[in-house]
Amino acid sequence: MKSIWEWTLVTVFGAIIGGFIAGWIGLLFSSISQRRQAKLAFLVTPSELKHNPLFVSNPKQFRAANLEQLRAAVAKVTPFLKSSRRVDLSDCWDLYQQINPDNLENSYGRAVARKYLEALGKDVGTDPAKILPLIFKKFEDIIRS
Repeated sequence: MKSIWEWTLVTVFGAIIGGFIAGWIGLLFSSISQRRQAKLAFLVTPSELKHNPLFVSNPKQFRAANLEQLRAAVAKVTPFLKSSRRVDLSDCWDLYQQINPDNLENSYGRAVARKYLEALGKDVGTDPAKILPLIFKKFEDIIRS
């Protein structure tokens, strides 16, 4: 027969261990939930931007008007990505910043765009209007994977 002290000791330690386990599980689920919410919040931004009429009709004006909004979305989601996806997103963001629609009117600008898009596994030919949709698709693919 156990004494009252033994029962108390077992009960207290059991409660403490159970509390630690529950706390760690709570932190794990909270982290998973935060990652999911950050990714979904990011995916909303390109989706909204793609419905802007300037997205296809005037890439130059579209990019200038929405660069900061996309920059903010990238900055918010980056801490929640795995390191490999973080590097991919950073590379894609650098591509988006370097491909300036002003420069796509000359052959050098098209060559730069073509080089970066080939690195992403895409080919747009010579049509600058196809570049933004491909980059946005790449953003979405990085976040979804």
